[in-house]
Amino acid sequence: MPSVNKKGLAEVITVVLIITITLAAVAIFYASFMNPVNQLSPAVDCATKAFSSAVTVEKACYNPTTEEIEVQLIRKLQNVEITQIKFTATNEQDSESWGCGSAYTCNFCKVISSGQTKTYFLNDAQLDDYTSISITIDGCPLDAKPVESCA
Repeated sequence: MPSVNKKGLAEVITVVLIITITLAAVAIFYASFMNPVNQLSPAVDCATKAFSSAVTVEKACYNPTTEEIEVQLIRKLQNVEITQIKFTATNEQDSESWGCGSAYTCNFCKVISSGQTKTYFLNDAQLDDYTSISITIDGCPLDAKPVESCA
């Protein structure tokens, strides 16, 4: 029966252990340092959202039949995360706001998806007095349009 070279076997085991320890160290480094770095990296800022026109107001009009302001939004095909939209109707003396998304309690209102055109219907008692509508996306003011009469 041939004898096993224990010295050669010990060297193989040592190399395997060194490789295993190195891989474990790399995994620990990645888990402990890269996750906080990713959390600290800035999200898309307001200037980027505004410059790219991620969401624009295509049309804003008051419908006297339904007594609603109809706001048609267009969202470009971009990888910009949007969690909430705030609509603000204004006139010379007053303003009224409505929200849609994670920060608001309305369950029926969904944030517009990427590449989509969507019409939102805003209602209140005195909407015919408002002259403009603006949108704020995740706290960033993006676009505004005058409120016209729906034809």
